[in-house]
Amino acid sequence: MTINTTEYREMNLQEPVQEPVYSAFNSVIFIRSIVKPWARHLSQKANEFYVFNALTRQSEFEVRNKLNNRPPDAVASFVQAFKERVIWSWPHDTNDTLNMNTLVQMINQTLPPRST
Repeated sequence: MTINTTEYREMNLQEPVQEPVYSAFNSVIFIRSIVKPWARHLSQKANEFYVFNALTRQSEFEVRNKLNNRPPDAVASFVQAFKERVIWSWPHDTNDTLNMNTLVQMINQTLPPRST
């Protein structure tokens, strides 16, 4: 049953308080959306993403005229993406391939500055 704000007041009940949501992450899953031999790159000239096939040397911008232009054979299926996923767990990364500080630094460098 859903009660709106007016009904809460009429029933002399306190309005529900929106509690903040907290999360504690302990791993990151990296999933490829592109199948090999395709790779996704950012064009320095056009500042747009494109895909490149290393075998055929074919390249295509992912978006043309605001429409998806990625070649169908470059798209990974869910099964392919799931099978080739990489799970990085911290702080128990035994390979020491990446650490939380490096990940946070990479994210902060990639994202636009937050407005306050």
